[in-house]
Amino acid sequence: MTANKAQKASRARPVAPSPRRRSSWAASGNLSSAVSPADRPRTRQTEYFPQALPLSEASASHPRSKGDALYQVAAAAADADEPTEFQFTLYKQSASSSCGWKCDLLDPERLYIHAVSSRDASPVMEYNTAAPKALRVRDGDYIVSVNGVRGDSAALQRELGASAVLSLVLRRPQLRRLSFQKAGRRPGLFVKYASQGSTCLWVQRLVSGAIAESGIDIVEGDRITSVCGVAGDPQAMLEALRASDPVDLVVVRPA
Repeated sequence: MTANKAQKASRARPVAPSPRRRSSWAASGNLSSAVSPADRPRTRQTEYFPQALPLSEASASHPRSKGDALYQVAAAAADADEPTEFQFTLYKQSASSSCGWKCDLLDPERLYIHAVSSRDASPVMEYNTAAPKALRVRDGDYIVSVNGVRGDSAALQRELGASAVLSLVLRRPQLRRLSFQKAGRRPGLFVKYASQGSTCLWVQRLVSGAIAESGIDIVEGDRITSVCGVAGDPQAMLEALRASDPVDLVVVRPA
């Protein structure tokens, strides 16, 4: 990145937060774990029931730190009074070049960043190197606007691949720790996740069950990033949800 571009990339600035949508969100949408619109893997939809299934060796040994790490980062950002939404510019070599993150299209209004590339040469890493810590792109952030386009995740994804210079607005996640008891009831939710690349469960629909009856703060469109300490692997998270009672969750939505 040239010195001029580095200077431009560091000119991230907070913007006024938009009202958070609290009503149920649309449950349709495609899931893409790729960094470009070209690869869109299959999605899976599951309803949970309270079977007493043991945790497999794979899920029992799965790294359990990612969900807590995201929670700690969000908590630290809140304590530091960081902006919940900010604007910045990203420069790519060409319109078709990767931005350097993996995101999905499940939310009909915004893109969710599952993972930020650690490659030094990626556009997002070049931006993060030049930007202040409070304005760096992180795992779990939401892309809410690309070159003025907003409100449609498919349109946002198309715009990411349509220009080499991207003016973006990011919104930080709000993470919450929740707990409920199944007590013989099914949890009562449908989720979607990618067969490859997904790090969380997207809540497509809530039905009658333990979650609804417990009154915990979870709505359609939320993302479950950890189940009883199991994080980063949707299948292992499903297994933990089936096997555990009580159930401890880390749930995320736009701040």
